[in-house]
Amino acid sequence: MTELSLLEGIRQKIRNYFQISDSEFEDIFDRAKETHIKKGSILYKEGKRYSEVYIIAKGSADIIKFNRCINTVIRGDVLGEMSLVGPKESSATVIASTDMIVYKFNKDYFDILLNRYPQINKAIVMESLSRKLQQREAEK
Repeated sequence: MTELSLLEGIRQKIRNYFQISDSEFEDIFDRAKETHIKKGSILYKEGKRYSEVYIIAKGSADIIKFNRCINTVIRGDVLGEMSLVGPKESSATVIASTDMIVYKFNKDYFDILLNRYPQINKAIVMESLSRKLQQREAEK
């Protein structure tokens, strides 16, 4: 699958999620790094600090807390959004449950995007709150 077709596959979900136009989508993904991740790889380890954000283009990953899967993220989902808020340790471990292709953004570039497209910030805050609520429910 080519980079173009992967982007086309997630374009609508990302556009709706971030409330951005096609040209804004192209601007955002112009500097993203396509990264291939093997099944079983750890994207984030609970308690460690990270400074990158991933948007899943293909595959899925499990969010692990207390040695059990509390959520699964799929194509179009955003991972690592809490690293954008500031230096904070990962609240869970994230493991690729399939081979994955993700688009990776470093914090500095994402900060530029947040300034350029403030609506992204709102979407990330809402996603983060939703995920935190799901995690709390799963921990009960």
